[in-house]
Amino acid sequence: MSDTPITAPEPDTPPPTRVFLSYSRKDEVFMRRLAAALHERGYAPDFDQSDYDPDNISGGISAEDEWWQRLEQMIVAADVIVFIVSPDSAASKVCDEEIAFALEVGKRLIPIECRPINYAEAPPRLAAQNVKIKFTANGEDRFDEALDALCAAIDVDIVWHRENRRLTELAIKWGGEGRPADRVLSAADIRAAETHFERRPRNARPPAEVLADFLDQSRTKR
Repeated sequence: MSDTPITAPEPDTPPPTRVFLSYSRKDEVFMRRLAAALHERGYAPDFDQSDYDPDNISGGISAEDEWWQRLEQMIVAADVIVFIVSPDSAASKVCDEEIAFALEVGKRLIPIECRPINYAEAPPRLAAQNVKIKFTANGEDRFDEALDALCAAIDVDIVWHRENRRLTELAIKWGGEGRPADRVLSAADIRAAETHFERRPRNARPPAEVLADFLDQSRTKR
């Protein structure tokens, strides 16, 4: 059975927080402005056309990638998902599917409004979100003020969300390999994971189903 520790030693400098941006192509100008601002503040923005990782090793989608499969990988690899709300993203089936998948794998979702919409007419998954950060108000640009609010929101409980992302990645890899019995967690790993979930922030989503199965199978095999 695997004895690889689930909790890696803390690096001297933690990696930048990876932020996946879900958006409509019609909001690309705003999205790129936001991505540049996040990058300048030390975050790692990721989106389908990201050029912050030119080799497409950990960010963006290359021509060789299976499009939706790669989007799923990018969402799983993100610490936080930022959904850019506009009339066009609200009407986008792809954006709705990105929200659905992000919630399915237990991601923290932060919706931000770049253009106002009628939330009463929004798709159910979007309408259920509490959109507090608005980059325009009464037609006026509030970018800097809203960016400060977004960065503060991203940083809330980020250490917990980073660890949750890492656990979820392990579980999804295990699931993709056919859930082998010899790749479950060690007893020490199980205790670390249980301690992690005991500390789950009040507003954090429950663990992804595959992660819950991974932990259950690990307990059973031990």
